[in-house]
Amino acid sequence: MLKKHEVRSLLKIKHRDTINEDLRALELLDCEEFNWPEVRKLLEMRLYLGLKPGINSREEFLETPQEQLANMFVTHGLDVEKHFQFLRSDYQQQHQTKHRVTVQLVFDRD
Repeated sequence: MLKKHEVRSLLKIKHRDTINEDLRALELLDCEEFNWPEVRKLLEMRLYLGLKPGINSREEFLETPQEQLANMFVTHGLDVEKHFQFLRSDYQQQHQTKHRVTVQLVFDRD
């Protein structure tokens, strides 16, 4: 499970208002932690909004059937699965690195 700030960082969302608007649209605003299917849905929304900035809306994203979204992504050369797998591996690498770091203090006894 990922926390909101981790999801925001992974998706490279700069402003809290942006992630909050996305979460509100997906009815996830009150969630404390997010699972990978929810992160994928957020990724899809971000990619959809990025196709036509200022034209595509969160509401249109929610109204568009999944099959139509998939076709739209393919038409624009976006591999959602590849993006998603990259995010997961990036997160896992960062998470493992944080837990592997240890500090060893050595004191001189002289």
